[in-house]
Amino acid sequence: MTEHLLVHHSSATAWVEALPLGNGRLGAMCFGDPVHDRFALNDDTVWSGSTSSERVGGAVPREVAAAALEEARAAVQDGDLGAADRAVRGLQQRYSQAFLPLGDLHLTLADDGAPWAVRRELDLATATHTLTAERPGQRLERTAFTSAPDGVLVVTTRVHGPALDLAVRLTSPLDVLTRRGEGDALELAVRAPADVAPTHEPVDVPIRYDDDPLASVRAVVATRLLTDGTLTHDGELVRVHDATHLTLLLTTATTFVAIGEPPHGDLGRATAAARERLDAAAARPLDDLHARHVTDHARLYDRVELDVRPSAAPAAGSPSDAPALDTAERLRAAWDADGYPLTADPGLGALLFHYGRYLLIASSRPGTLPANLQGVWNDRMQPPWSSNYTVNINTQMNYWGAEVTGLAECHEPLFDLVDALARNGTEIAQRLYGARGWVAHHNADAWAFASPVGMGVGNPAWAFWPMAGLWLARHHCEHIAHGAPRAFAERAWRVVRGAVAAGLDLLEEIEPGVLGTAVSSAPENEVLLPDGSRGGVARASTMDVELLRDACTGLLELAALLGHEDDVVVREAREALPHLAPLPVGADGGIAEWFDDPPTFDPTHRHVSMLYGLFPGAHQLTEAERAAAVRRLEIRGDEATGWSLAWKMALWARLGRADKVEDLLALMVRDATEDRGPWSGGLYLNLFSAAPPFQIDANLGYVGAVAEALVQSHRGRIELLPALPAVWHTGTVRGLIARPGVVVDLRWADGALTDAVLRSAVDRVVDVEAAGRAHRLELRAGVAAHVPLDRAGNPPAPEATEAAR
Repeated sequence: MTEHLLVHHSSATAWVEALPLGNGRLGAMCFGDPVHDRFALNDDTVWSGSTSSERVGGAVPREVAAAALEEARAAVQDGDLGAADRAVRGLQQRYSQAFLPLGDLHLTLADDGAPWAVRRELDLATATHTLTAERPGQRLERTAFTSAPDGVLVVTTRVHGPALDLAVRLTSPLDVLTRRGEGDALELAVRAPADVAPTHEPVDVPIRYDDDPLASVRAVVATRLLTDGTLTHDGELVRVHDATHLTLLLTTATTFVAIGEPPHGDLGRATAAARERLDAAAARPLDDLHARHVTDHARLYDRVELDVRPSAAPAAGSPSDAPALDTAERLRAAWDADGYPLTADPGLGALLFHYGRYLLIASSRPGTLPANLQGVWNDRMQPPWSSNYTVNINTQMNYWGAEVTGLAECHEPLFDLVDALARNGTEIAQRLYGARGWVAHHNADAWAFASPVGMGVGNPAWAFWPMAGLWLARHHCEHIAHGAPRAFAERAWRVVRGAVAAGLDLLEEIEPGVLGTAVSSAPENEVLLPDGSRGGVARASTMDVELLRDACTGLLELAALLGHEDDVVVREAREALPHLAPLPVGADGGIAEWFDDPPTFDPTHRHVSMLYGLFPGAHQLTEAERAAAVRRLEIRGDEATGWSLAWKMALWARLGRADKVEDLLALMVRDATEDRGPWSGGLYLNLFSAAPPFQIDANLGYVGAVAEALVQSHRGRIELLPALPAVWHTGTVRGLIARPGVVVDLRWADGALTDAVLRSAVDRVVDVEAAGRAHRLELRAGVAAHVPLDRAGNPPAPEATEAAR
């Protein structure tokens, strides 16, 4: 049994019911309506604004920033956290820009009103959407896929029975510059706004256009229609008459150049590129286009597979025996279940795992922009949180599953973004903090926005956080730890070294011999002040210190690899590490958010930033610290946004708590449309995750959390099935990647490991732990090695393993 298919027996009536296609650059949401079909289109480079947007209204001068920081430090020292909160607002600038919808492709059928029986499905293994609609005497089949090799959306409609008449139309919520309909072509040229404000910013003109072609991106949507019918043009429409077959090729091109660079402004150049791409695609047979697409997708997707089931063979027709059953009905069955929601259908969790990998492949490919808050799909002109890069958890979470589930190539766009942030953030670090290196704050965009947002009135709990660079640098270290080549380590050096340099310059001696940040936030919780009000900053947040501890350790490892042990920043990092503030345990027994353990406004806050060192960091906690981490998670509670559920799942997996992984899994699959409050996650009918509203981070973070439950390798050994949820009683997983680049295949039954196979591209010796017992295994390049297990599923004692060899 495999779980690679989303199936629905009705057309989508809402955007969060449509099914997503993407090739990293071009995204399409497929509604699957035979009469009024819609493909909601996105191009990953269509953002509002440009590189100049960050400085609208002017940058905060160095002397103003220095005075604000000094005032904040003095206020914290005096215990006046309210005054410190007010002072750091002086560093704020305006907001980042927004990822925007590009437009819609409409296919409208001239119809007599007779009802159709509809089946639409998304095959994750082939990245192909299929609509099948039938009524007496007629059958309509429509397939769609977005090809990365050929850069096009391909939509093919075939009808069996009487020929059909169709109308094809392109629309856009953006400002339309030109339309062109001629022969077999239909084109639409648009411009993005020069500025789009987040919905939470009270600006007079939230969406503003500018005639300057360098003020925002210009884009073209171009199509080519290939049919056995006849084509006529009628205003904005192309009408297709008496057709039994229509293949529509669609592509997009924009004036975007690269992350952190201004647009080139030449719409003619973009249009020529789109037409050239269409010409090349049209020259290939349809079967060839699809075969190239499937081969390219499978090269990534097929590397990993998870198959889980209950211990007893399910009855025929049960959800777990029939993954092709209607996905919405499977979700509703889970929502309505008496007892644990996935007992009858554990495979739903495997489907969600495969879907997360699919979504990352579809929204993040080499040469594209990284997946944003909504991947590469958005239908709103003012999307929630601008659908930007929120880099105090969400962007990073998008990539938690990249390395461990064999999608290292999909990680590359994030490195491109971080490179651009490091360039832009260098001047900001010096100007705002007098620091070396580079900083970024909690928001970024396609223009490499790196300043603190808030416009002088934003809550410092989220706006004052110059630590994003340290977290982003961890991804470079993870890429190396999972086997990236030395050339990448050399590229990573500037990024990691610069982030650490800035972090070190933000440190102060907060107690004799103890280093921490003098003024810091703990995203995005607040301190409860004596007068009952709230403040966003205090002394030495635990997250700040853990980020520095993690990044300094990563820098030392990178320096040893590259021979840079005598670098000045490396020496400073080595000297600072033993003096960083220890993990503070609060009065409630949990790891505290700040060094001084001030009372927090929300003890059940969705962010669990103080546990960064546990996951995604690799801080080796003592037993007492692990107990304090458990206590903090217990106090926080399970209820949270979708992305917080995924983070907590990973944290509990690191703690070896399979029972809590199972609890979080149940919450992940809740009904997202049920109103449980503003911070309660779940799934929409298309399996998109909800914060709410839709954010892709939980979909993608879930992949990493599941992987942590199956394999861990952050402690210098490979741990097998460290936190297997009981609902996944029996199963297999193939292709997970353990540090330092070891492929792991596992099989288990009745909750016990029955087979484990490891493979490495180079000769190496690895330590393996399973069922609480450990031994050492010699791996030969390209040779599969079975971990020797006894009949109970346990590895033999180390001496028995040596004797067996």
